[in-house]
Amino acid sequence: MAKQFSCGEREQVRRAAGARATAAEIWKKLKAARAKRGLPPPDLTTIRRFLKGNTHRLDAHETRGRGPIYTRQNVLKMEKTRKELIAKADGEYEVHWVDVMKKARVAKADLTTVARSFARENLAVGWRSPREKPILGPEHLAERKEACRKWRHYRSDYFTDGVDLIMDNTAWDVPATIRARKYLNRRKVRGHLRKRSEGLQTGFTKPSGKKHHMNTGAKLKILAGLSNCKVALWHYLDGPWNGGVAEPAYRGPIAKVLKKERGEKKKYVVLEDNDPVGYKSNKAIKAKKKLCIDAMSFPRYSPDLNPMDYFVWEEVEARMTKNKPKKLESVDVFKKRLRRTALGIPESVIRKGVKNMKKRIQNCYENDGKFIKWD
Repeated sequence: MAKQFSCGEREQVRRAAGARATAAEIWKKLKAARAKRGLPPPDLTTIRRFLKGNTHRLDAHETRGRGPIYTRQNVLKMEKTRKELIAKADGEYEVHWVDVMKKARVAKADLTTVARSFARENLAVGWRSPREKPILGPEHLAERKEACRKWRHYRSDYFTDGVDLIMDNTAWDVPATIRARKYLNRRKVRGHLRKRSEGLQTGFTKPSGKKHHMNTGAKLKILAGLSNCKVALWHYLDGPWNGGVAEPAYRGPIAKVLKKERGEKKKYVVLEDNDPVGYKSNKAIKAKKKLCIDAMSFPRYSPDLNPMDYFVWEEVEARMTKNKPKKLESVDVFKKRLRRTALGIPESVIRKGVKNMKKRIQNCYENDGKFIKWD
């Protein structure tokens, strides 16, 4: 019995047909090639049917075997149902494929079949961990949209050159041991090149910041700010951020930076977090009034609209990781290196990050106050 054409033989027949070879000439070449491998020659009739297009058509629809469980209509119906169930759950409980199949009233199938059916329709839907974001209520969405409605009309260089100071606070872990350093390094890893079966092997796991939290040894509380597209304010706080700490910070390092970077002015425009404990405390408000500081109305739960949050902290972290020493540092040495790293970020880098505000503001406004899509 003659063997079916291999991929190479099919390509050989097509090339020979393009060179206007006859069926008999093609048959002789294939016969000789197969004889060398000890195989029987193909039928001449098979080659003729091939050349006429009756067989071996590349665009032919496969009709053999069992058809797919889910048609295109089934998949689109399941996709619509999935979105409806997710909207109904509102993040309060999990929605699984079993729920989708039951609600859509389609045949039950295993998860691999469902995934392949969706992939066939270019709908990459899979089980993924939810991204951690603050919960935004209607009042928060309204605040964000209203702020962006005003800000989007500002000139393109307003936040780079118009605003006198952009501030924020953060807490920074200092590794006191080799184990703590390894923990912090592993927490920064975003992914691995691995097989599905390697997920639990050594070197592929990552500790959870909540379930597997480790006391790294020290934690720095930092007040930092941007002025003239550079990190001009970098102040370490002695205690928790509140009105008692915020007031001397405004009178001291903040006032000093404003006068140094922006000169004497009748009014300083500052962008700061909407924190009722520190920035919006009564003591802080009184201090800002005496210093002629006009704080922009900043919407609650909006770290994606503050360049310190969406850009600067990550940039400092990346530069610290890149230039970390091989040996452990004392807290004082670490603090000096951290400050030096932050103040050393080039103006061009920070300007590029702050200019991204314009695009973010427009996206937030068009998305009715919801989070930035690409974050």
